[in-house]
Amino acid sequence: MPPVRPTTGTHGEDLSSLLHLLYKNLADNSVSAAAPTQPGTFEVLASFDGNLAYNAVATFDSGKQIVIGPQSVLQSVLTGKLPTISLVAGQKIKPIGLKVKLANSSANVASGLVTVNVTLSTSPTGSANDPIVGTITKKAKIKGHKTGSFGAVKVRNTSRRAHGHVVL
Repeated sequence: MPPVRPTTGTHGEDLSSLLHLLYKNLADNSVSAAAPTQPGTFEVLASFDGNLAYNAVATFDSGKQIVIGPQSVLQSVLTGKLPTISLVAGQKIKPIGLKVKLANSSANVASGLVTVNVTLSTSPTGSANDPIVGTITKKAKIKGHKTGSFGAVKVRNTSRRAHGHVVL
């Protein structure tokens, strides 16, 4: 598997195909070339094949870790009236009131402190870098396979970081 970032030599040559990453699961010490997708803590190992200009480097600990937490059994459900006009990044808007419900997808009671962030995204599924335009944090207790009211969020402006068509 090639690295995520291009790897270049001292003269700008592409060395990406010579760099290899491995992921060591710290729970069971198993090692895989596939990037982890399941919850756990993974040590990132690297090796470099070398070529005529660069020496090979055997597998070594990069000093980096990937930590993937468990996916929440709670999913937020937002309802509210969205504006029918185009929004401009960074502009003040008539506040958009959104009601927030939490749906528990497990059979067990889910309880504890919960934070729901409302973001602007160019994708319906969102990403970790999307700007947050509203948030609510409080304790929740939702029975298994039930949906419960959680509160409300007011969106008062769009983010200057939002570009193009965005989704709340």
